[in-house]
Amino acid sequence: MKTKLSAIIPAAGKGTRLRPLTDYLPKELLILKDKPLLGYILDTLSFCGIEDVCIVVGHKKGEIIDYVKDGGDFNLDVCYVYQREPLGLGHAILQGEKYIKNDYFLVFLGDTIIKPIENVKEMINKFNENGADGYIMVEEVENPERFGVVKFNNDMVIEDVYEKPTDEKIKERFKVNGKFYAIVGVYIFHKSIFNYLKITPPGKNNEIQLTDAIKLALENGKRFYAFEHKGIRFDIGTKESYIDAQIKILNAGERNE
Repeated sequence: MKTKLSAIIPAAGKGTRLRPLTDYLPKELLILKDKPLLGYILDTLSFCGIEDVCIVVGHKKGEIIDYVKDGGDFNLDVCYVYQREPLGLGHAILQGEKYIKNDYFLVFLGDTIIKPIENVKEMINKFNENGADGYIMVEEVENPERFGVVKFNNDMVIEDVYEKPTDEKIKERFKVNGKFYAIVGVYIFHKSIFNYLKITPPGKNNEIQLTDAIKLALENGKRFYAFEHKGIRFDIGTKESYIDAQIKILNAGERNE
């Protein structure tokens, strides 16, 4: 049975690693090829049949609201919530709790672009087939210390998560058939994840990590699946990654639309 999804886009970060570009514009509005990053995300959500979206704003919130407005240009119904303090991704998602209209919702990070967009729809279809308390999009990486990583079994059921492992023993424990798989910024959750976010203790820089809340949920019997993304992902977190994304999306042309 098809489950109706709401969506949350965390877009409250200051983008400090992208300065000076983000001194004047939130990173979600940086132009990639011919439109802002946020435009790609909203187009993807609309393509996937999502109607209700909550954008979590903070730094330079006015520009984001001016661009998206009520979401009508994207065939979406968009609302906004303000994250008063930069207390981590988990905290940002928690701000959207009262705006979620459905039992399940999709989280799409505001600095992540997935191509082809059909891959996001395929993950939603897999979720509708298998149910569960959540789905997490992952991709194979060689440098797990830069990402939240997951360990899953042959049925793609997630067994454990870890945020940016640096210890070699921990890294070894998170290999799946000799490979590392990183979380790429697209998730589906049951709204019960909010309960775990509320009891997740703050970590480094007093931030609430989403991976810690997922780990708590797993320890309490919640069931999550991994979905492997094999397309192109743009993670616009640094000037280098922004330039790299520009080059790749321009070279890909229509094949990457």
